[in-house]
Amino acid sequence: MIRNKLTAAIVGLALAGGVAQAGYKLNFPVNINVTSRYAQGSLGSARNSIDTVQYIECYADIWAASKAAYCYVRNSVGTTANCYTTDPALVAAVQELDDDGWLLFRWDAASVCTNISGGVGSHYMPRSP
Repeated sequence: MIRNKLTAAIVGLALAGGVAQAGYKLNFPVNINVTSRYAQGSLGSARNSIDTVQYIECYADIWAASKAAYCYVRNSVGTTANCYTTDPALVAAVQELDDDGWLLFRWDAASVCTNISGGVGSHYMPRSP
């Protein structure tokens, strides 16, 4: 009798745990490589991190006469980096970025963005309030 109850409890916990653990999940915190001049990370991982330091972002600044994009990053130990661009293709790439996804940007020695990439996937952590 006790063995049947123990087996039922274990099966119940396994089933409940299976629902909570469904799907591949990836925690992708902010990573900055100042030597190779790139930064990357998941927006949700940065927002949901236990520290109150890290962030990663890019935004477009659109005016009638000009368009530019800016990217900023800070990792959990306080290292920062940023870049800007007026390249129309990179500004367009920033405008296409998704709220819940992954972001990578690269810059040159003058802090001009040379690459801006983003992606979405079910395995990236969504942002929480």
